[in-house]
Amino acid sequence: MSLSNSFLKNEKRVSYADIEKMLEHEKSNILLNSDHDFSKLLKIEFYIELFKKISKIIKKCKRYILSKPDAILHYSEFDAVDYQRFVNQAYLKLLGRYPDTDGLDSNVRRLQSGWKRADILFLLLHSEEALYRNIKIKNFYWHFVLDQCKKMPIAGRLLEILVILIRLPTLITRLRLDLETLRSERFDTNQIDELQEAISVIENKMGITSRLLQGDKQDLYLQFENNFRGSQAIIKKRQKFYLSFLKKSDSNKNTPILDVGCGRGEWLGVLKDAGYSVLGIDTNSEMIQASKEKGIQMEVAEANNFLSYQSDESFLAVTAFHVVEHMFFDDLVLFLQQAYSKTVKGGAIILETPNPENLIVGGCNFYMDPTHKRQLPPLLLEFLVKTVGFKKTKIVYPFDREKMKSNNEQLNDFYNSHIGISPDYAIIGYK
Repeated sequence: MSLSNSFLKNEKRVSYADIEKMLEHEKSNILLNSDHDFSKLLKIEFYIELFKKISKIIKKCKRYILSKPDAILHYSEFDAVDYQRFVNQAYLKLLGRYPDTDGLDSNVRRLQSGWKRADILFLLLHSEEALYRNIKIKNFYWHFVLDQCKKMPIAGRLLEILVILIRLPTLITRLRLDLETLRSERFDTNQIDELQEAISVIENKMGITSRLLQGDKQDLYLQFENNFRGSQAIIKKRQKFYLSFLKKSDSNKNTPILDVGCGRGEWLGVLKDAGYSVLGIDTNSEMIQASKEKGIQMEVAEANNFLSYQSDESFLAVTAFHVVEHMFFDDLVLFLQQAYSKTVKGGAIILETPNPENLIVGGCNFYMDPTHKRQLPPLLLEFLVKTVGFKKTKIVYPFDREKMKSNNEQLNDFYNSHIGISPDYAIIGYK
């Protein structure tokens, strides 16, 4: 009996499991036939795999589909272009928060390795947090099943081309409408800035801060700092080196210096002792709690979120010691742009970071901290600081090790340039 006859004779409602059994039966019949049709066998194998995937998806989605949603989103709302922004957008809309560091990194890596965006949304939609919030995405499962089908060899590619051709007229129409809108309207940049500022304030009030370390990880990182960073007395002694780069006058003596990633508060202590008004922020609440006894104003906040709702020219200087190497590139550029706008005229920026010119740092010690994102060569960081508008930039080395003096000049040059050189460097710039 052929497969089509099996369907016709089965008058009752057929489930996906029944269809799968019929397909397996048809496959067995083909294999038992000595002169079996190889192309028909491949076709049956394809349908078996397809129905297995569909059945699996339906089982996973049953609870989600039957429940009444508290909120309905549209698939088109998840339109961020780059992977990092997409993951941030998905977490914020579905879970009501930004991803922690591990969540962001792992999902970006998944997308880079070939995962579809619908795969990431599927994972988040079926997490405990999303199920508790009971949010649905309109037309999501159509896109999800379509993406699964696209993964199939040959047939998936043909399906993808077909979908593009079907959507092409709609996309062209939408682009034309957008173009007409841009031609007919004049956009007030001040209104856009005000809107962005309002959004940032709302996000801050909701307590949404980006990639905060959670729970035990915060305490672990505090222990890590205490173990590898060095004693607070040693760090304070080193950081006094930077006081000479700050400019204080009667007109700005009450304008605070913002220290981003203040950690245990050593630099804030140095500044306070020198008579400056100070404010520190850090994403690690354990460090803030441990430093409160110093009587210095500190807040738990993420740099870009915090800066986005500060008034322009609010700070005498913005400083960050061993922070920029923890940032993704887009976040780093945004941080530098905001630091420039929030610094008073004549104010300074001071950024200290590990020095990859030192081979021991670049090849080993940099990776002691698992939260480091990438090394930043001095010329690259100085270029970025200049690009956002800071002037009179300079690269400084807070301390050097003892110089080698042997009879071999080439050995001396190599050691002093790549091993004896300061393990940290800083970029100084002025507005």
